[in-house]
Amino acid sequence: MLGQKIKSYDDKAALQVTGVQKTLTIDPFKPPHMFQPLGGVAVIADNSYAAFKGRKSLKIEWDSSSNEVYNSGPFRKTLEATSRKPCKVVRNVGDVDATFAQSAKAGGKIIDAEYYTPHLAHASMEHP
Repeated sequence: MLGQKIKSYDDKAALQVTGVQKTLTIDPFKPPHMFQPLGGVAVIADNSYAAFKGRKSLKIEWDSSSNEVYNSGPFRKTLEATSRKPCKVVRNVGDVDATFAQSAKAGGKIIDAEYYTPHLAHASMEHP
């Protein structure tokens, strides 16, 4: 989970995997995370197969994170509510209210739609 730190880890079994050379801890990021490594344990190996097999053999205990309580449902509701509040107009081209009124007089319809793209899950090698 984003923001978690390693509480403890045991790499004995990982180091027994043929091709695994060593493991290294990666310090957690300092906010804002931007393009920093997220932190965790890296498995250094001769090839991908050995690295993946070594990773599965690691025993990692993670500290808690403030993101433990994050839930995308309430986050979406917050985004939607915020988008409906009055805001500062930065650029104003045309008159949408007048255009809507003119369309209604001419018998036109207004089609209203909202779009939402959910968070995407990414595979993570650092966290189970």
